[in-house]
Amino acid sequence: MSSFTSSFRTELKVLALVVLVLAACELFVRLREQSLSLDVRHIRQIPDISKRLAQGEGFRLLFIGNSMTRYGVEPDIVAREITAQGIAPLRIERVFPDATALPDWYYAFQHYFVAPARAPDVLVVCFANNDLQDNVPVQSWRLAQYYTGLRDVPEVFREDLRDFDSRAEFLLSDFSAAFANRTRVRERALDIIVPFYRHTASQLNLAQQSKTKARQARAEPTYRRLLRLGKLAESRSVKVIFVAMPEREDYELDPHLQSTVEAAGMILVDSREVNGLQPDSYIDEMHLGAGGAHIYSHFLARQLAPRLQKIFDEKRQAVMATGR
Repeated sequence: MSSFTSSFRTELKVLALVVLVLAACELFVRLREQSLSLDVRHIRQIPDISKRLAQGEGFRLLFIGNSMTRYGVEPDIVAREITAQGIAPLRIERVFPDATALPDWYYAFQHYFVAPARAPDVLVVCFANNDLQDNVPVQSWRLAQYYTGLRDVPEVFREDLRDFDSRAEFLLSDFSAAFANRTRVRERALDIIVPFYRHTASQLNLAQQSKTKARQARAEPTYRRLLRLGKLAESRSVKVIFVAMPEREDYELDPHLQSTVEAAGMILVDSREVNGLQPDSYIDEMHLGAGGAHIYSHFLARQLAPRLQKIFDEKRQAVMATGR
């Protein structure tokens, strides 16, 4: 046997071992994906959330945001408060994947609610800081694995991912759950190995986010994606309400945001300042504790009620006019 043949067989064995290891990792992640985090579990529940919303009686209200919505908006309180204002029956659902912004919300809304014809009557987008601006980084792995399908790829590549690296990451993440969740797997492993890793990483992430926000603040904000969301919602007769949520430290809104939103036929509710919320109402810089969420949910419902009443009255009149 020649040395070339022996070397070739050795390389094949190594390659086969690598393929087996990768396949095992992929299988493990796919089987155990929802145990990686509560966030993944919630994301995988969005199709069921979509079905519940579509099957609900009366007017359908969908809140979409990130973990600030998870901690800050209590749907039972909001429903009771709005119903007390005479808007009934009412169905409320929430979607709140962690660390997300408008790029994720746009495609999640399109993929899980518009495409399967389960759109709400009103979409409430809860945001803070620069979440609505075009300069928010697009996480290609997240779009591929969680918020898009094959039919969305042309739009993703045309509008949001225009360079080779991000498109390659998108395609790899779409193909491989292990690749897409590599950061989550690493965090779980480091949680076990490194003492206080999650707390330290959280502090470092907050510092990095502050730098990113500072860079974004220096750039002239644009809102092309926001306008795309408005057109998508309008095509399904969905009214969009943007809600600026409170944080422990005050933050500024772009002065052009309100005019941009209103010119597109949408609504902006500024709920950054809420009577009764104190620094100790928060569990960290941005997330409300249980008491703070209780106060905020009552406040938000009172802010939304007259706007929803107007929207729902217009929808009733449109239904009566068409006889459907």
